[in-house]
Amino acid sequence: MLGRAMISLTSLLLIGACGKFSILDTPIVLKCPEYFIIEEAAGRIQFRDGPGRDIVDIEDKAQIGNIDLGCISNVKTNTNAGSMDLEIAPIFGVERGAADRDQKTTLPYFISITDQNRNILYREAFKFNVSFAGNKTRLIAKAPLVKIEIPITSERRSSFYRIYVGMELTKDQLAHNRKLIEDALR
Repeated sequence: MLGRAMISLTSLLLIGACGKFSILDTPIVLKCPEYFIIEEAAGRIQFRDGPGRDIVDIEDKAQIGNIDLGCISNVKTNTNAGSMDLEIAPIFGVERGAADRDQKTTLPYFISITDQNRNILYREAFKFNVSFAGNKTRLIAKAPLVKIEIPITSERRSSFYRIYVGMELTKDQLAHNRKLIEDALR
């Protein structure tokens, strides 16, 4: 038994000496940054053009329900620095309204990355087209993956960053969302 252990240990040392294996080459794996869906921008009600704001005037409703987030660390052990590749895709719940005539909608949203003090380091707006096939009135749809690379240093680990996602809203849509939140809290 001791002989087998010595052979295994010797084999490991020989392989390590050849440069094919090294404990120092073990990759540094970091967890994904925290992410948040901004409450005031989590949903949108799209009314048809005109003054009406009743249920019959709704073209569609959309809500960001979750985020599909993947992260790959590319950090060198000798420098403790590198980057992290993020793949971010919001998942939407979408509902057709009574005023919808073309069975499709465009969902404008944004992704923002900040530091711990909420200083914006990256922000980009996107549009995601959704179609309601057949008689569907509700669906869940995942936006295409957005790939973003963030720098990693010994001072700026993945925990330094925050990811925020929300819908791009007009002033009226934002005011409507704030009123809905305020009414719900009463």
